[in-house]
Amino acid sequence: MKLHNALQVAGQKHNRYCGPAALAAMTGLNTGEAAALLRRASGKASVRGCHTRFMIRALAYLGLEVHRRDYSRSDWPTIGKWLKTYTGQPVILVAGNHYWALSGDQYVDSFNRIPTPISKIRQPRARVESVLILWDPNED
Repeated sequence: MKLHNALQVAGQKHNRYCGPAALAAMTGLNTGEAAALLRRASGKASVRGCHTRFMIRALAYLGLEVHRRDYSRSDWPTIGKWLKTYTGQPVILVAGNHYWALSGDQYVDSFNRIPTPISKIRQPRARVESVLILWDPNED
């Protein structure tokens, strides 16, 4: 699964938050479409924060399967430490109350809306709370 740009489309609704940006990067939707999907998943009128269960529900609406790996609060690794074990599979990382979409050696978030090398990830000392490992059952 390749990362897409999480760009806003001129003339269309968009969202600047990290949840829609990560969802858009993984799926190819624009951030407005991703925010609409997250609103549908959460039942809320706006997206200014996104619980992990709503992200999983939105991914399921798109036919993606998710394996959720949670860390206990006392064992939350830093992003830098977690990246040492990362093998390149498509994931959405939840760390420091922020979402990152990672695939291969690149990431996208609401600050870097185009695929950027993982070596330049912001907040390498943020603590990883959850990892959503994604796969598309329709891909080979």
